[in-house]
Amino acid sequence: MDDEGTRCRNRLGAVTFVIALIGALLAIFPATAPVGGLLCLGVVVPAILAVRRVWKGTADTRRRSVAALVGAPLFFAVALATTPSPPLTAAVVEPAAVAPAVAAPVGPAAAAVLAAAPSGEHGSSARAAAAAPKVV
Repeated sequence: MDDEGTRCRNRLGAVTFVIALIGALLAIFPATAPVGGLLCLGVVVPAILAVRRVWKGTADTRRRSVAALVGAPLFFAVALATTPSPPLTAAVVEPAAVAPAVAAPVGPAAAAVLAAAPSGEHGSSARAAAAAPKVV
């Protein structure tokens, strides 16, 4: 009570209690659990301040302040438990079967060079010799 005989209110305790309740409701559902967890985590410090006001005697909402202080970390843990987490292992991608090499379309000049290469070889050295400019 203050000097005029009226009761001191603790709006901080009431607001933290309401935000902790909203965070608790959001923490229950997996889709909104991250938001609820952040609300519950953010309410811890104001709840501590509200409880300190009650202990000092400057506020009178002891039950709400203590409920917010106890409930916020509790429902933060609930939010962590209900938040869907990504898988810990990466998806294994199976290598595709080795596809046969697809020949690129060849112009008439390259077709003549390839036709001139001996058929027994793979043609890499013959192709290089035919395609290289001759130095005199």
